[in-house]
Amino acid sequence: MSKGRFHTPRKHWLQEKPQRKESRRAIAAERRSSDLQATIQLHERQIATSKEKMASLVGDCKRLTLCVISALVNAKDAESQLILAQNDLAAAQSKLTVSKEELATTSHKLAAAKKYAAEKDQQLLNVLAKIKKRKSPNDDIVPPAERVHDEEEMDHQKALAVFEGQNRRFDEIKKQQGGFLNSRQSHEWMPIYKDEQHRLLMRQNMLKERRRLPEG
Repeated sequence: MSKGRFHTPRKHWLQEKPQRKESRRAIAAERRSSDLQATIQLHERQIATSKEKMASLVGDCKRLTLCVISALVNAKDAESQLILAQNDLAAAQSKLTVSKEELATTSHKLAAAKKYAAEKDQQLLNVLAKIKKRKSPNDDIVPPAERVHDEEEMDHQKALAVFEGQNRRFDEIKKQQGGFLNSRQSHEWMPIYKDEQHRLLMRQNMLKERRRLPEG
């Protein structure tokens, strides 16, 4: 059998084919290795980015936690302040109720003192009327100066009776309150009491001086 012109020996073809196959495999393996390296680098970058995001989220969570704790503390303080304000309001309302009761009691006592003073005035007028009836007819003729003195004496006795009645009433109020007047009562009543006491004392001294001096 004759050999053709383009005939390739069988032995040469069998030797060359495995080399080309290995070369292709090596090239493919290198490509896969390069792709794998690129994939690994991509994943590493993604992991780094995820870590940064995670760190940022952790920081945000810490800040939010601090904000929540601060808000809870502020709410607790506000609740405490609200409780204190409610207690102060309740105490003020209680004091207001007590003050209203004291005012009503004082008004009642003042009305009773006025009634007592009016009764004493009436008793004094009755006594003076009896004394006047016992006088002789000639005693009705009184010199003008003596008449003025007698009227002043009567006015002084009436004012003195009213003052004594109020003084007894003050003593009763002080006794009911433990021996003292409260600050409002002292502020309102004591100036009037002292002025009246001074006025009566001055009038009494004047009347004594008139009775001591001879008419002239």
